[in-house]
Amino acid sequence: MNKDNVEEFIRLYNIFDDLLRDKFKEFSRSFSMIQRYIDKLESSSNKENFEKARQINMIRILRNNLVHEFDMNSKDLLIISDETIDFLNKEIEELKNPITANDIMTKISNLYYVDEEEPIENVLDTMIKKGFTQIPILKDGYLIGVFSPNVLFLYMAKNKTNKTKNLKIKDFIEFIPLNKHISEKYEFIPRDYDLDDILDVFDKYNRDRKKLVCVFVSEHGKQTQKLLGMIVPSDLIR
Repeated sequence: MNKDNVEEFIRLYNIFDDLLRDKFKEFSRSFSMIQRYIDKLESSSNKENFEKARQINMIRILRNNLVHEFDMNSKDLLIISDETIDFLNKEIEELKNPITANDIMTKISNLYYVDEEEPIENVLDTMIKKGFTQIPILKDGYLIGVFSPNVLFLYMAKNKTNKTKNLKIKDFIEFIPLNKHISEKYEFIPRDYDLDDILDVFDKYNRDRKKLVCVFVSEHGKQTQKLLGMIVPSDLIR
């Protein structure tokens, strides 16, 4: 056990707090950024985030006792473990070098997508073979919609047919825009969104009991910009 851990702990805690102020773009010292971060993590449906919130809160309480209760550690009643120092160092490293949407998305160069002229038979065959359920539809690099099984069902119901031979994606154009999908939801996010921000997007839909199928990534999170990639829930786990 390193006896200098107390000083190192206070130093790292202050760095952690400053980095969180940068993250939240809040530089007022009137309230704790670490407490705000704890509240944010506790509202997540991700169990790992909830556990992280518990650990950070313990660290916050420990720091406050060391700093504000001046005689608390006069006889080394509080000991800072090496594991606590390691935890803070890890959190600091993640804040300095956050994982972003750009790091975890399936980039456009590796993404299966089609245009309006693609025969629907080819799309369905690929969906079955690859297990895809959402196929982005692009025009000149811009996302114009998504083909999914629900799109096929809506088309069949409206046209009272189950025949797909000789059809192309453009025949389903009425149903592919993102706002036409009833049970499936989609979002656009900027490429520099960090992992916490992305989890927040999925969490919001979980809390509202809505199904966010995937998020699309563009430079500034707008559909009017060229598509850069796509993130599905399994990417977050990975």
